[in-house]
Amino acid sequence: MRFSAALTLVAVLLCQPIDGMAQELEGRNLDEMIQSGGLFLESSSLNPYSGPVYRLFEGIEAKIQLRAILQDGLPHGSYEWFYEDGRYRQKGTFNMGEKCGDWFEDGLLAAYPPCPSDFGDRN
Repeated sequence: MRFSAALTLVAVLLCQPIDGMAQELEGRNLDEMIQSGGLFLESSSLNPYSGPVYRLFEGIEAKIQLRAILQDGLPHGSYEWFYEDGRYRQKGTFNMGEKCGDWFEDGLLAAYPPCPSDFGDRN
């Protein structure tokens, strides 16, 4: 079972976009939010944000550095962090701010405690 999950993750990594360019920016830019005590907050209301987020590389228009989902201000769901050349730096799943399941981190596969069985947005 773990072997097939690792094989699937490797296949996903090999099919990643080479240039890391944003095909469609979805959600809010993390740079427009306030980070406080580990939570990402809406800058206008100071409420924890829920929804898709992204961060772009500085000075490079529409080239994604990070793409994730937040729930109540914490990473929750798919998480992708790219090098400037478009390769994955990290790819995995968060469960309310904690890494879970299989991850790809700086060229290595890593395993964290399994994501909850009812978790709908696993990698």
